Amino acid sequence: MKWFLRVVLWSVVLAYPSTLIAGAYQRGLIAVVAFTLGYHIRPQAGLAPDLGASNMLGVYAAMCLASTAAPGRARALAIALGLLAMAGIECATGLIAIGGDIIQEARGEWPSWAQKAFEALLSVPRFSSGPAMWLALLGHHELSPAWQAILPSWKRSSRAKR
Repeated sequence: MKWFLRVVLWSVVLAYPSTLIAGAYQRGLIAVVAFTLGYHIRPQAGLAPDLGASNMLGVYAAMCLASTAAPGRARALAIALGLLAMAGIECATGLIAIGGDIIQEARGEWPSWAQKAFEALLSVPRFSSGPAMWLALLGHHELSPAWQAILPSWKRSSRAKR
């Protein structure tokens, strides 16, 4: 419970910086996706940035900072690797979304239920990548022994060597 309260407090602290980087983060993601596809993609003028992606980065960083059972170096490394991986996941999601648009252009519009299901599936990585990344990189430091049995064995063996 203490860990969860620390996550909430760190999330509050990081909410404003996360909001400040939202526009630049979204433009960066668009630039990477455009470069990958070899397209020129221009965001719609006047459109407010999507705060969900940058806020999830803040929540992930809060989860890492709240993990006081982990050494400081492990937390710093988890923040760096996790944020990079989460940005990669966002780019992959963007590529999949554009692929869906290309398929619709070639074969016609999808039924509304299929479009809604596709959009819902595309939102899953955004909201699950942070907790999954934290669990993979730092969860073994914070979780009780019962939960540690579920984690991959390489995490337990690397911890035993210390």
